[in-house]
Amino acid sequence: MRFEIHQVYRVRLCSGECCQWEYLGIDESAIIWWKDRASGRVFNEGSLMYAWDIIGVASYPSLDYQVIAIFVAKPTQLVE
Repeated sequence: MRFEIHQVYRVRLCSGECCQWEYLGIDESAIIWWKDRASGRVFNEGSLMYAWDIIGVASYPSLDYQVIAIFVAKPTQLVE
C-alpha cells in the first residue's frame, strides 16, 4: 500500500482496538512518522511496542471539527 502524506488511516492494534493515525511521511533518516488523531501524539514506527495493521483509509480524514448539532428550519407559510 502506498501511503499519502496527511491521509488518515484506520489502524487495528493487536489488542483489537481500532484507531485513526495520520501519516506524516518519512524523514531524511528513513524513519516513518504518524500522528494519533485521538491524542494528537506524534510518533515513529520504531517507537511502537505492539503489533498493528492498516485496515483502510478513514472515511473523513480532513475534518478537524465535530458536528455538534444540525438544525432544520421549517419553511414559512405564505399568507395571502
